Amino acid sequence: MSLPDRHNQQHLSAQHLCRESACDFNKEALSLWRWQLENNDELNAYSSLCDKNHVSCWKQIPPIPTTVFKHPNLFPFCFPREESRHRFLTSGTTSEIHGQMHWRTLETYECALWQGWLDAKLPTHLQPVFLCPEPEPDSESSLHWMFLTLSRKFEQPAKWIVSKDGHCLTEQLSHLCKKGKPLFLLGTALSYLHWMKHSPSPLPAGSFLLETGGYKGLRKKYSRQELYPQLHSFFEIPFVNIINEYGMTELSSQCYARGMSSCHRTPPWMRALVINPHTQQECERGEMGYLALYDLANVDSVLGLFTQDFAIAFNDREFELIGRDPEASARGCSRSSDQLMSPDL
Repeated sequence: MSLPDRHNQQHLSAQHLCRESACDFNKEALSLWRWQLENNDELNAYSSLCDKNHVSCWKQIPPIPTTVFKHPNLFPFCFPREESRHRFLTSGTTSEIHGQMHWRTLETYECALWQGWLDAKLPTHLQPVFLCPEPEPDSESSLHWMFLTLSRKFEQPAKWIVSKDGHCLTEQLSHLCKKGKPLFLLGTALSYLHWMKHSPSPLPAGSFLLETGGYKGLRKKYSRQELYPQLHSFFEIPFVNIINEYGMTELSSQCYARGMSSCHRTPPWMRALVINPHTQQECERGEMGYLALYDLANVDSVLGLFTQDFAIAFNDREFELIGRDPEASARGCSRSSDQLMSPDL
């Protein structure tokens, strides 16, 4: 993956993103980080505490906390504000400060999303059914934009089975199931909990289900071990066909896990690092710490992001997600949909 003129982002082609062997991650990460230091004042200031001249490995690059994106006076991007053509907002309550992810173009985001889907070997031929209202074209929710992009990529036309005011259109799902053709359901963890207040909806054989959980609700937390048996029973779907997507507004790429106990895996252009919150050093394998993610598709923002999610790393691309630090503020690109559908959960 060569790095010519990053200003137009055209170097991140689909061919490069999906070809792991073509990418020397360490070389590309160091090159991108140094370019971002020159063009991103906030990143340069944050990284001033480390000796930039002696950073020789991507693991030495200091990740920026996602809270930086919430600061009203900071613009952690590699272009002037006036060049922003689109933004995603982290969802939250009216009392919370929303994080903002700005884009000059969504081409790289959409490329990373789809190539990551293909890298995870997720089906593309099934009919996608979204458990949310059909998003507006100018939506500022990264989750809505993810669903909208996927709806255009699948081989069959998408169905949106939640009304604009948050009501579940159960008869539409029932009608689709009666056709007997496998479906791909996509929604948030809380949207499924809301849906399961109705009569069971067994899905046709061969169907898949994706939830973008985090296993947290507005008032109650749900673990994978609590949620998945309910999904398995209600939709009569094998555990192995239940997929969790892990992502965030500040990232361009997503990680996926299948079934009850599998770990999350990054796409080839992303790496995961688990950091001891006290020493700020990499944790030993099997030791729990804060998850940091390094995403080459974050061309015009920040390569390395420091989350407040606990995780255990198995290698540089696979990790077990434990959950969000209970002391951290609630966050998630799914919360706007959750609040619309499930205010009582």
